Amino acid sequence: RAVDRVETVSIVKSHQGMPVMLLRNVKLITSWIFVVGACVTLPAPMFAQSFNVDLGDEFGTPDVDYAAASGQAGYWNEVVVEQRSLEDLGEEDSGVTIEISATGDGHATANGDSNDVRLLGDQIYGMSDAPWEVHFHGLLNGFYNVYVYAPQHTMGTGEMSVQGQAFTTLPGNPGAELIEGNSWAVKEMVLVDDGELSISGMPGSISFAGLAGVQLVYSKIFEDRFESGMSE
Repeated sequence: RAVDRVETVSIVKSHQGMPVMLLRNVKLITSWIFVVGACVTLPAPMFAQSFNVDLGDEFGTPDVDYAAASGQAGYWNEVVVEQRSLEDLGEEDSGVTIEISATGDGHATANGDSNDVRLLGDQIYGMSDAPWEVHFHGLLNGFYNVYVYAPQHTMGTGEMSVQGQAFTTLPGNPGAELIEGNSWAVKEMVLVDDGELSISGMPGSISFAGLAGVQLVYSKIFEDRFESGMSE
């Protein structure tokens, strides 16, 4: 049967917390994966495992056609300091939960009513030695591109970590403009192999630090049942 697309990729697994590249190539043919002549059926990359999250509730959420820096349009979850379930890009229940640990949530002085302001104008924040933390629970194992957004406040994000690994610091943009390295950054191909993903920021030498939003863009499937079918 003819197929639309064939792509060759390498499978990565985690060893003692570090990603290790295996010298195994597989063929991805729509939702079929062929490994050394044998095939198993795995779900195609799932729309339900990508999320848009707007942190803070002062200015409402961006429109569903707003894609921010990632290019990923869809429903935006409004989240404050709480633990709650998330809806996917199509506003359907995903079974994934988000848990926020922070000093509180706040907002800047409104600078219009654009989607950029709705995303960047409010935030969660930590103070002094108290970090802000964002935890996702129940994710499908796989690779995610993680987009993070600094508050419109010039407080910045503080020193951020993703999955416990040092990432970057964003200063924030008082004009609520999307500028890479200033108001947003992306950490690509973050491995989730236990359903959990965490992002945190430490204020350090600055009094306040916060986060205005997150986009998780689901990439490639990684499942124990697939890994276990490959011999070393």
